[in-house]
Amino acid sequence: MLRREADLQPEREAELRLRVGELYEVRLDDVDAAIATYEDILNFDPSNSEALERLEALYSEREEW
Repeated sequence: MLRREADLQPEREAELRLRVGELYEVRLDDVDAAIATYEDILNFDPSNSEALERLEALYSEREEW
């Protein structure tokens, strides 16, 4: 639902995708999906510091840096 809302409200897309990434990461414990979501954010907004910070933390936890 959040992805659909992001498609309908492009100005809020990064914010909503960050929420999706957080849901994957925290609520569903699906780190792979969270990483993919944060990487998608950086594909359309390379300066998104929050997505970059979350990726850095996840890669560090996995020791994949």
